[in-house]
Amino acid sequence: MVQAVAPGKLVLCGEYAVLESGGMGLCTAVDVPVVAAVGPSRTPRVALEALGGLPGEVSWDGAMVVPATPLPREAQREARFVLAAVARVLAHVQATPGGLRPFLLDVSRSAGVPGVSPGRKPGLGMSAAATVAAAAALLAWHHGLEGGRTAGGGAAPAPGALDLLFRLCLEAHRQTQGGLGSGIDVATSVFGEDVLVETTDSGPVVARLSWPASLDIVVAWSGRPSETVPRIARYRASRRADPRWFLDFEQRSRACTQAVVRALRAKETMPVLDALEQHARLLDALGRRLGLPMDSSEMARFRKVSRRFGVFKPSGADGGDCALLFLERPERRREAEAALRACGLVPLKVGLHARGVVIGDGRQALAGLVTPGEP
Repeated sequence: MVQAVAPGKLVLCGEYAVLESGGMGLCTAVDVPVVAAVGPSRTPRVALEALGGLPGEVSWDGAMVVPATPLPREAQREARFVLAAVARVLAHVQATPGGLRPFLLDVSRSAGVPGVSPGRKPGLGMSAAATVAAAAALLAWHHGLEGGRTAGGGAAPAPGALDLLFRLCLEAHRQTQGGLGSGIDVATSVFGEDVLVETTDSGPVVARLSWPASLDIVVAWSGRPSETVPRIARYRASRRADPRWFLDFEQRSRACTQAVVRALRAKETMPVLDALEQHARLLDALGRRLGLPMDSSEMARFRKVSRRFGVFKPSGADGGDCALLFLERPERRREAEAALRACGLVPLKVGLHARGVVIGDGRQALAGLVTPGEP
C-alpha cells in the first residue's frame, strides 16, 4: 500500500488579483491534511469519506473517470475533484512503460479541526488537498515518486515528480472549476510551507518563501462556509464591465504582495504588516465594488478592535469564511484569541507553514507533514 498526505492552505496576500495574468499571491500550507491510500484491487475502485468510506467501482474511458453508480448529491463536489485527478494520472501512466495497474484509492481526512464540529468545513483548501493527495498516491502506486526523507518520516517526492504532480493536479482542479482558479491552493498543497505564485499567460510560476517565526498568525473562522466559485465569477464579470478599475486594483494588489515578499527576504517584520494592512484596505474596496462584503458580521465587529493586536484581513476569495490576524506582538496571542471569541469568531488551532505532500506508509507520512520546527 502507498499513502500520500497533502496539507490545506490559507491565502496570506493577493486574493482575486492572483487570478489574472500578472497577478501575484502568497499562501501558507496548513497542517489539516487529506490522506489518500492506494492498494491492490481486481478492478479500479475509489472510496471517499464523503461516501461513508465505502469503495465504489469506477471506469475510465481514456478521458474521464466515471463511478459505476450515481454519487449522492452531497458527495458530488468532493468526488469531482478526486475523479478528475485520477483521470489525469491514468492518462499520464498509460503513456509510460508499465501501463496501468488495478487499484483501490481511499481518500479521507486524517482528523478534524480542533474547535470545529464534525461535518463543518472551514475554507482551508480541502478540495485542492484531496486532488493532490489522490494524484500523488496513485502516481506513487504506479511508478514511485519518493525523493529525500522528511524529518518526521515519509518521503517528499523528488523535484521532477513535484513538477509533474503540480501540472496534473492543476489541470484537474481547473477542469472541475470550469477553468476558474489561479492554482495557488494546488501549488501550496504540492510544495508546502509558504508559496508565492505569479500568474502568467503560460501558467503559474511558483517560488518558495520563508515566513519569520517572530510574526505570529491567528486563524479565525466565522463558523459559516462560503462558496468560492460564485464570487470568482462575480469578480470576472465585473472586471469585464469595468476593466480600468479592476486593472488598477490588480496592480495595487501586486505591489502589496511584492512589498511583503521584499520584507520577508530582508527579514523585516514591520514592512510586512504595513503591506498587509494596505492589502486589507484594497479588499474592503473590492468588496464594496462587487457588492459582496469581504467580512462576515463577526469579522466586522472584530475589525473595530483589531488594531490593538496587529493587522486583520480576510483570507482567500470565500468572503467571510476565514480571516487572519497578524500579531505585532506574539505574546498577546491569548488576549487576541479571547477578543476574537468575544466577537463570535472561532480561533482555529492549526499549524501553518506545513510541509507539502508527503508519501509514506501511513504514520510515517502523517508525521512527515508536521510543520517544520514543531515537535
